Parts: sequence; C-alpha cells; structure tokens
Amino acid sequence: MSNKIFAFGKLFGFIAAVLFCYFFFLPFTPLLIAGVITQGILGKVSGKVGPVVGGDWKGINYLRGYVIPANPQSPDQTTQRTRFTVIQDYVRQVLSTLVQPYWDQYQSGQSGYNAVMSDWLFNADVTNDLIAACSISKGTLSPQSIDISTYATGTGLVEIAWTESLVGNQLSTDKPHALIFDKSSGLLYFDSGANTRAEETMSMTIPTGLTVANLLTFAFFSQGSGSTMIVSDSTSYVTEAG
Repeated sequence: MSNKIFAFGKLFGFIAAVLFCYFFFLPFTPLLIAGVITQGILGKVSGKVGPVVGGDWKGINYLRGYVIPANPQSPDQTTQRTRFTVIQDYVRQVLSTLVQPYWDQYQSGQSGYNAVMSDWLFNADVTNDLIAACSISKGTLSPQSIDISTYATGTGLVEIAWTESLVGNQLSTDKPHALIFDKSSGLLYFDSGANTRAEETMSMTIPTGLTVANLLTFAFFSQGSGSTMIVSDSTSYVTEAG
C-alpha cells in the first residue's frame, strides 16, 4: 500500500512540476526564441538560432555565423575607415541624381549604391582626392571620348565637347550627362544636358571662383528611357581654363 502511495506522490509531484513550468515560463517564451523558421522546416530562418543568424536581403535568404565584430585600431584599419567615409560622402552627394537613375536598374543582387561604393573604394586614390580611375557609369552603350572640357572661373560655365562618330550602337539622339569633381573641396556636380550626341556639346554651370586645375570632368551617354534605357561607360577629361 505504501508503495502505491509513494508512486502516486511521485506522479502528483511530476504533474505539479510540469504545470508550474508551463504557467510560469509560457509568458516568457517569445523572449527565449531568438530565431524563427518560416514556411516549414525547410523555410527561411529569421533571427539568431544558436551560432547562426538568418535573414533576408533584397529577396535573397541567407544564413551566416554569428560573430561579435572586432574593433581594431591599427593604422591600416584606421586609414581604411577614413577612406570609406570619404568615398561614402562622394557617393551620397550624387545618390539621387546619378546612382539611383543610372546604376540601380543595372545591378543584380545588390543596389546601385553598393555597386558604386565597391567600384570607388577599389579604384579611388583618396590620398590625392582623385576619382579619375573610377566609373561614373557602366553599361552596354558604346562609350564616347571627350575632346575638351573647359571651365570659366568668372561665370562657372563648363563646356564639354566631343566628336560624333556613331560607333557600335550609338545613336545621334543619345543624351549626354556630365559630372564635375572638385578634388580640393571633394564636391561633385552632376548635370544631364538638354542636347543630344549630334550637337557634339553640352554645358553646365557650377560655382564660380574654383581652381580649374582641381576640376575633373566625367561624361557618359544614355539611350532610351525607363526600363529599356541603356548607358555607356564613362570617360574622363582633365578640365581646362575656358
């Protein structure tokens, strides 16, 4: 009889413990779950699950190891951070005028912003404030070289000229675009000309009183509009006095 009473006591204790855990810990369950698997066991993971972090980036599901980032302060790391900050400022200046209209739609798996940052971080000579080797645009339209670019310090007028030759898939109706980079201030000025390739010239106005030796001109062309628009690779030219 005593054994039955003892067994019953153990069972009662177990049930009591289960009920206690259920009612005590249930309200905190959402706080204990760091990651969620959606769309079944083979679905994507959102949040942290043990040493793994899951998420979604531009429609791409990913898993990566969870690490606590280091914060090294070595001279090389400090230089790289400064370089990143400088290039980020350049790109942000022309985010809405250049990057979003003429880079975003041509990228796969990344944004136009990230594509430009990658190109400029790799090619820019930040020590001398130069982005001469960087791409202002990249595309399938045949590129056009610049014959001359002049700047009038008194009026701020920049005039850019080229020779139409209709190479490859170029058309006389293609639209010119130009960017002027002032390496002394780090400022960028972008403009889309109202002219066409056939007119062999475009002009834009930037602030007066700049030093022409510090100005670098970039130009590229676009053809069509909307989702069917194509652009050319950019070409550069050291600006001369007008």
